[in-house]
Amino acid sequence: MVRLYRPRPEILHGSWTFLGHMDNVSAHWGLASAAGCTRSRVRVYEVSVNPDPIRSVGSLVDTFAARWLELTDPAVGDALLADPILVLGPSGTTAVPRAAFLGAIASRAQAVDDLTDTSTTLAGSTAVALGDQMVLATIRWTFHHGEATRELVSDFLLEREEGGSLRCVAYLPRTNVMTGLG
Repeated sequence: MVRLYRPRPEILHGSWTFLGHMDNVSAHWGLASAAGCTRSRVRVYEVSVNPDPIRSVGSLVDTFAARWLELTDPAVGDALLADPILVLGPSGTTAVPRAAFLGAIASRAQAVDDLTDTSTTLAGSTAVALGDQMVLATIRWTFHHGEATRELVSDFLLEREEGGSLRCVAYLPRTNVMTGLG
């Protein structure tokens, strides 16, 4: 998509009038001509906001979310996490070495495993491609503990890797599975 502008004659310096969005400037040159623009006076700005269909980004995020639940497997942790990873905690965002983050995940997983009758399932996700390389995702899981059910929500800044997989560069949890578990 492109935006087409022409100079405003009533103001000499730095003022441009927006003419509209166009898919192909050559095919739509008539609009610019009708607006009184010569080819040398037209400036075109192309902006790529979301190069992939959201379905493919969403599918990648759902795959990432399913694998996130397997972080206690060292191979999964190495594949999914940048080193270091930015983590939002109670006192702000900190760069945490991958090994330390995986150690904390293992401790949390053990604490949850020590409880009886627990499970976590993917409830859904939303994703926005940020250019060609980054994805911003919000992922929701449902945590079941006995008869109780809670929604767990986290935001992720994900980087696209070779082969199409995603790697987490920033983990921004909104909820904590350990809150209220005793």
